[in-house]
Amino acid sequence: MLIIAATVVVCLVLAWPAAHGVRYVTVILGAAGRAFARAMGLGKEPHTAEIPKPAKGVANREYAHERYLRRQSWRDFRHANVRVWSEVGKTIKSCWEKLRVLHPAQANPPQPEYTTFRRVAGAGLLIGTAVAAVVIAGLALADAVVLGMLFVAEYAFLWVLVGANALGQHMRGVTMTCRNCGHRFTRAEYTCPGCKVRHHNLRPGRYGVLHRTCGCGYRLASTALSKNYRLESWCPHCDKQLARETGMVGEIVIPLFGAPGAGKSQLITVLTVAIETLAGRTGGTFDYADDQTRSNATKAWRGLVTTNRSEKTTLVGGATIVPAYSMYVKPRRGQKKLLHVFDAQGEVFHRSEKIQQLEYLRVAKTFVFVVDPLSIDRLWVSIAESHRPEMEKIRAQQEPSKTFDETVMTVIAMGIDLGNVHLIVALSKADLISEPLRAVDRTDDASIRAWLVDKLSQGNLVRTMDNHFKSVSFFLTSALATENGTADSSVESLAERTLATQGFKL
Repeated sequence: MLIIAATVVVCLVLAWPAAHGVRYVTVILGAAGRAFARAMGLGKEPHTAEIPKPAKGVANREYAHERYLRRQSWRDFRHANVRVWSEVGKTIKSCWEKLRVLHPAQANPPQPEYTTFRRVAGAGLLIGTAVAAVVIAGLALADAVVLGMLFVAEYAFLWVLVGANALGQHMRGVTMTCRNCGHRFTRAEYTCPGCKVRHHNLRPGRYGVLHRTCGCGYRLASTALSKNYRLESWCPHCDKQLARETGMVGEIVIPLFGAPGAGKSQLITVLTVAIETLAGRTGGTFDYADDQTRSNATKAWRGLVTTNRSEKTTLVGGATIVPAYSMYVKPRRGQKKLLHVFDAQGEVFHRSEKIQQLEYLRVAKTFVFVVDPLSIDRLWVSIAESHRPEMEKIRAQQEPSKTFDETVMTVIAMGIDLGNVHLIVALSKADLISEPLRAVDRTDDASIRAWLVDKLSQGNLVRTMDNHFKSVSFFLTSALATENGTADSSVESLAERTLATQGFKL
């Protein structure tokens, strides 16, 4: 009985300070909870952590807010802990002050019960402080662990998303090629509609997973499967604007090369009209990818309809590359493609260092070699002397074999495997050499090939083509407008074959 009585007494003695401890734990944790809520922006008097404003023009930095879990979550974590522990300290100090005022240690006359109560309450406050500190520290540790786990999960999801985007683009055959400089790249730069600041990398990453927030507050989607590709986009190499919706669809790059005066520019003009006609005839769609292409093509076609000749390609400011004719073509059944047709000035092919600047040669799977038959001496001597003065004005002065050899040697030196490239040989100005072509079937590849080898002594050139390229096709073309305002049928056949080598049929 004595032991039981002693135990009861001890419990009663300990229960008194424990009761005070529970009360102080409640007071301290309540103050900590309110401080945490204010630090997180809740309540009537929020006091959140400062969000750093992005700076413009900083090297290797975008004008955008970093994703929350990367930086700001840890700033909020530190801010909240500082605010909570500061409030806990103030609350404990306030409790001691109240205890001192309500139960003074020195009373007149002396009151022993004050001293006893003060000691018990003080012990309860110590107990409450210790318990509250452990609880708050445990919650802070748990918060840090959760944030760390979320950070790792977000980082893993980010890489999964990047991989999914890359795989999706690869499966759809989506690429990005600049129509101005010919470079191919994996990411473009985009202009924010809100503030017109350029964003250099909108892929999921440092500044967001599914979206990012520009420094001006405008939200931009981050994934490659989003509508970002309808924003103004810019080439990271030449800093010029890309064709509309670059990166949304697969691309076909077709470069034309040949001697000066071979007829490349006029062929491109008629080729563009031929592709538009073929698309419309078969139930497909056609649209220019940018205003410059629309303007140039319209102007060139009007000039061709009026004079039967188009202006020669000229380079501005010492440039090597002329912007491509870019157009969207979609067959009745199948995916839409962005077609880039590059026309290089003939003088470029006189110098190997100039040819090496034609970056689009590295990504093209089909080359079109434009040959002026009038530049072949064997044919030229068969032209009546009375007709030569007029034809001399439009005749290419360099033999096609020389242009071809210089181009092929340089392309091979660039590391391009021509064994994977198709070659389309377009013999231009067929409308001017009707007499020499009398015995030639203009629509038959074998007949044209035999004519070149047997009649024009171009056997070495033809064999060189066959040795280097995956396939070689020959066409006799008349780059003219018909009476109906459409492209000549020979150019339509050329367009069909050229696109077919890329697996694209209209």
